[in-house]
Amino acid sequence: MTFEPTCEEVVSFQHEVLRELFLRLEETADHALRDESASAQDLGDVRRTAVMALEAHARLEEKLLEGAPARLEPLRADHRGALEDLRGLHGQLPELAFTTRCLARRLLASVGVEKLSARPARASG
Repeated sequence: MTFEPTCEEVVSFQHEVLRELFLRLEETADHALRDESASAQDLGDVRRTAVMALEAHARLEEKLLEGAPARLEPLRADHRGALEDLRGLHGQLPELAFTTRCLARRLLASVGVEKLSARPARASG
C-alpha cells in the first residue's frame, strides 16, 4: 500500500517547513544581535534556504488555486512580497540582524494566518 498525501497535506507540511525556517532565521538573527556565533554569512545561508523553500511552496500553492482567482491573487501578492523582502536582505551586522529578525517575525505571523485561512469553511448547523 502506497501513501499518497493529499494536496492539503502537502501544503500543510510546507507551511510547517516554512515556519521552522523562519524560526531558524529569527534565532540566527538573535544570535548575531547578541554577538554570539552567528555571522552575516549564517544569516545569508538561512535566508537562501528560506527563499528556495518559499519559491517551491508558492509554485505549488498557486497552481492548486488556479481555479479560485479570488483566493489566488491575494496569496500570489503575499508570496511575491515575502520573496522580495527575503531577497532584499543585505547589509552589515547588526542592522542586517535586526532587519532579518523583524522580517522573520512578520513571516512567522503570516504563515500562521495563511494556515488558518487555508482551511475550508465549515458549514454551521
